[in-house]
Amino acid sequence: MSLYAMILAALLFGSSGYFMKLSEGLSKLVPTLSFCLMLVLGGALQALVLEKTTLGKAYVVVAALEALTTFLLAALLLGERPTLFKVAASGVILGGVVALRMAE
Repeated sequence: MSLYAMILAALLFGSSGYFMKLSEGLSKLVPTLSFCLMLVLGGALQALVLEKTTLGKAYVVVAALEALTTFLLAALLLGERPTLFKVAASGVILGGVVALRMAE
């Protein structure tokens, strides 16, 4: 359960970054409210995960998955170009998440 909750928290945090970009400096109401809501929900979910696992593990896994989510959303929805270096760096992040999961 905690892995799924960490993934969902990361998706919420990553999506909040997407809506943060769409808010254009908090000048657009709906994207601003969306990004705030996703931050709160992601943080609440991560807080629940922390009851069952260590801070170091949960925080690093969520932050890494958030970075990957943000990278994918930027490429898919905002048209940001994924260079070979960015893809390789994302692979390193994913490898770190897998290593942390295996360290249980």
